[in-house]
Amino acid sequence: MTLRTGRKAFLVLVALVMFGTTVCAQSGRRSTAKPTPPQPSTPPVSETSPVESTAKKAPAIELLVGVEDSSPLSGVPRYFTDTVLTVCVHRLSEPAGVHVTAGPRSLSRSEANKAAKAETVRYVVWLQVGNSNADSGRAATSSADEYYVNYMVLEPGTAKIKSSGHVYGARKTGNVGIGTPSARNAVYLEMVIKDEARQAADRILDALGIKDTGLPRG
Repeated sequence: MTLRTGRKAFLVLVALVMFGTTVCAQSGRRSTAKPTPPQPSTPPVSETSPVESTAKKAPAIELLVGVEDSSPLSGVPRYFTDTVLTVCVHRLSEPAGVHVTAGPRSLSRSEANKAAKAETVRYVVWLQVGNSNADSGRAATSSADEYYVNYMVLEPGTAKIKSSGHVYGARKTGNVGIGTPSARNAVYLEMVIKDEARQAADRILDALGIKDTGLPRG
């Protein structure tokens, strides 16, 4: 081998050694680099408005309540009818799920029947205040045991009678009233009329299947 050939071989060997060293260094640097974690994808934002979870509930029972106007021959003071309508409507409105509309204060029985046939949802409640002495042709007095409240519940669309009845505020034993002289007092008499209206409302609620505990008596 000549000197010139030997020098070429030595230079080629040196070049190969330097190239290998560079490749190893670069490989080592790449192996120590930490991988970049994948970025979580962001869900698209909905532009639609949220829907309410619960819709407003419609009342379970709707009532239209009216009272027959008292005639001069009925023996009933006219303000009694106003009292009965006001108290009855208030009591019927107390249970949850019942919506009550106060109707006319001069609703006859035939008008109540027509109103019920025209209704599609509301029951029609007809009220009447009477006096038993005047009904029998006798003179009406201010005794509490003479006054009563009639009620009738008519179904919407058909005017079929759902429930009916009458309420006496002062109980009787035979033909004798158990009231005291205070039974002729105007304040006591109005209290009896109010109690009759509440009792009528309680019976109406019961007939419609509306359960109500803890009845307020204000």
